Amino acid sequence: MHWVIWNIPADVLELAEHTATTTEVVSIGPNVRQGANDYRGIGYAGPGPPPNVQAISSNTQQLRGLTRQKPHKYSFTIYALDVKLDLAAGANKNELLEAMDGHIVASGEAAADV
Repeated sequence: MHWVIWNIPADVLELAEHTATTTEVVSIGPNVRQGANDYRGIGYAGPGPPPNVQAISSNTQQLRGLTRQKPHKYSFTIYALDVKLDLAAGANKNELLEAMDGHIVASGEAAADV
């Protein structure tokens, strides 16, 4: 999990680059909180997929000793809730999912393979 963030106001249409890696992100909204990512940090931890040998070159000398990797999938899921969550900043993904249970009114996903 690269990012855990909640209570983004419905009128926020985009998130700025370099969002603060603090548990509270008042620049987005007064109740926006971030949780722990898989790297044991707070905030967005950018992609770092394994190298895809196909993207390097077809030159066999460069490929020697390397194995072909499957594309690495990244997805962003956003949920519309019927409540503002009262969840402690720094919570992890499972705690967030538990807090959202029964309050999801819509969701969407964007995904990409790299």
